[in-house]
Amino acid sequence: KQWYQRRVRVQELEQIEIRKMIIDRMVHLLCVGHAIPVTQYMRECLEKELADKSLIRHFAAEVMEVTTSPYSADFIAEFLPIAKSPDITASLRNINESDSISRFIEYCNG
Repeated sequence: KQWYQRRVRVQELEQIEIRKMIIDRMVHLLCVGHAIPVTQYMRECLEKELADKSLIRHFAAEVMEVTTSPYSADFIAEFLPIAKSPDITASLRNINESDSISRFIEYCNG
């Protein structure tokens, strides 16, 4: 029984790693001109709770690494709900708000 439980746990970890790789591919698609559909899909995953929050957090962190202002109005409309979600970005932010998520929100607020 113990062996089986360990194997199930390993399979769960493998599934998470595979999903993170898919998120990385989605970030690549975002970088090559598909920012709106990719970001829209991830926002829907957040709103409808279709994906683990850690995966959406990984997406948000990766997006902030590969994007910079100016941001399009469409991108802001899709990504801002993700950036403002405390469940997703609280661990990505710092107290003095010098992190990329805080800077993105500040940019959006004008």
